[in-house]
Amino acid sequence: MRNTQRIVFILSLIVMGVVLPQLSQAATQVSQNGITWTFDKDYTIGQFVNGDYWVLGPVKITSISATGGSMVNPMPQKQAYDDSLTGSFNVAYVNPVTVPLTLQANSSLVSTNLTTGNEAGASIVNGLRRPSIKDAAVLTVLASAPPANSFRPPYCGTAKPIYSASNLRKDLLPNLALPLNAPSPANIADGISRLWLDHFCGNGDGAQYFSPLNNMPNYGRDYSNLTSQASLLLISNISSANKDSLLIPFVQIGIDLKAVVDNGGTWQPNGGLNSGRKWPILFAGLMLDNTSMKNIGQVTSGPYGCAFHEDGQTFYVTADSPGGYTVADVGLPEWGQRHSYDPTGSHPDSKNWGDDSYRLCCNAFAWSGWVLAIHAMHAESLYNHDALFDYQDRYMKFETDWRSITPFAAQMWDTYRAQYGCIWTPNDPNDIYSNGHRINCSDSILYGDVSGDRQVSAYDAALTAQATVGLITLNSDQTKAADVSGDGQVSAYDAALIAQKSVGLIAKFPVEG
Repeated sequence: MRNTQRIVFILSLIVMGVVLPQLSQAATQVSQNGITWTFDKDYTIGQFVNGDYWVLGPVKITSISATGGSMVNPMPQKQAYDDSLTGSFNVAYVNPVTVPLTLQANSSLVSTNLTTGNEAGASIVNGLRRPSIKDAAVLTVLASAPPANSFRPPYCGTAKPIYSASNLRKDLLPNLALPLNAPSPANIADGISRLWLDHFCGNGDGAQYFSPLNNMPNYGRDYSNLTSQASLLLISNISSANKDSLLIPFVQIGIDLKAVVDNGGTWQPNGGLNSGRKWPILFAGLMLDNTSMKNIGQVTSGPYGCAFHEDGQTFYVTADSPGGYTVADVGLPEWGQRHSYDPTGSHPDSKNWGDDSYRLCCNAFAWSGWVLAIHAMHAESLYNHDALFDYQDRYMKFETDWRSITPFAAQMWDTYRAQYGCIWTPNDPNDIYSNGHRINCSDSILYGDVSGDRQVSAYDAALTAQATVGLITLNSDQTKAADVSGDGQVSAYDAALIAQKSVGLIAKFPVEG
């Protein structure tokens, strides 16, 4: 609760327009999440807006009070935290740092405590502790004190950009009324306020074994459930203070995940292991108005045929799709456990709804909350994977026993999904295998709004220009929004028209009559 209360207090001051002093002091050690870093002398320390610590460097660390290993600027698919998992799950073990240790500015030191396997929520599986990490914390070394209200720079990799919480785009957040069964914002904030250590990106069960027990969920279904509940509360009419207590840690998660992607990280589609990573990045981009994060939907490739678990599992049936489909199924939004890289292997794609239990227990079962948030924030085009949205509509229409992991998410979906248009609807509402079509799409397209943020800006003109020269690929909704000339193609002329509209030189587009 301590981090959550501090975030609420600081952001309440920001909302009131109070200019915060830089919170710093001299100290010989810093402690967080049961881990203590001790220095050789006094150094100036302070806290980022999310509560994590920074120290001015170079700094000499003489001891690290932790039961697990430590890493500096950890990279994807490497770990130095637990030598009992050497080489497991396609995650390479590297030597942990040793003390005394001198860290230069622009460094992130991640330290860990390990589980015994006997804690609530931990277990011993095939002789290995799951998860093996109990706590994790990060200490960031800077050359100078950051501006007040700064987010912590990402722990992964050597780039350490600093983003401000002072100008978050809260105007993009809807204020939907909550049902009576909504969770406590404080409880959800506590679940996301610690470091989500998520740079392992291996195959198999890696995330289950490395995700810190006291910091974050270690299974994709539960990861998606928590991001769903946070997302739904963020688009609701809870108090400004409660919303801020969720907003800061959720944006921080997105900042960290983007750095993992920038350094080559992806999340394999497999069972229910790795979903929920893409949306926090896009959400952070929207809140920070950061182009690179908002373009996360353009990251579509990886070692498993995709960059993100849920994108690799959802698809549209084609004429040559394996799994028992017929020509009548072409275009049907579908799910396959390992569709993007192994659709005919040990967990093959199948038309039969019940053939793979992971379809029911562990994926769309937990996605509805953050998928609804994407619709509510009109971010479908930026997300850039329509099969996900159509499949979630299909799943929520037909599934009964495993429809939603929480009644809260189901009630929010049932109350608000119809408001946001472009709903996939079966041709036969009584047939789970029926093909279908989208309805009520006209209101969801704003001409010139290629980014999907419900405004026409220079950014939309830039996206259109990039598409005309092949730098990016627009999806069907983006293409429709970009063709403001109405000539059936996206061209430099459309980009110019959008630029003109963004600065008020024209009142409407040719396509609008």
